[in-house]
Amino acid sequence: QRRKRSLRRRLLWVLLPLLLVALLANWKPLILPLVIVSVLVAVFAGPRKRQPADFQGRTLIGHHFAGQDLAQARFDRATLQEANLQRADLRGAQFAGADLRDAELTEADLTEANLATARLIGARLDGAQLVQATLARADVRSASLREADLTRADLASSRCQHADFTAATLREAKLAG
Repeated sequence: QRRKRSLRRRLLWVLLPLLLVALLANWKPLILPLVIVSVLVAVFAGPRKRQPADFQGRTLIGHHFAGQDLAQARFDRATLQEANLQRADLRGAQFAGADLRDAELTEADLTEANLATARLIGARLDGAQLVQATLARADVRSASLREADLTRADLASSRCQHADFTAATLREAKLAG
């Protein structure tokens, strides 16, 4: 698909100068076909919807994702021990059953992310956005969530022993269940 897009762009860059030459040289029989082809190429070479990254089941121990746009990415059952996801855009990302032990998620945006059954033991989520995130049955023992925003997050049946929620926002969070 990337090759198709590249080919379309090259065609567009060839057709547009030809159209300009045809207009300037007053080649009337070529103008209409070039306009039609240029419009068709431009329409089909338009922006495509980005496919979310898929890391399901992958072993990514210590991997560096800091600051990256990984919105909607799939990390289900992935091993991300000691991975650096600091300040990453992880909105709507899927981490069901992922191993994030000792991962760095400081200031990451995990809005509406699914971390159900994830292992976050010792992970650092200081200042992270976890608004409406699902952490049901997640293991967050000894994790640091200082100043994290867990507004309307689902922490039902999560293991939170020794987790640090200092100055965290837990407005309307589901803590029991």
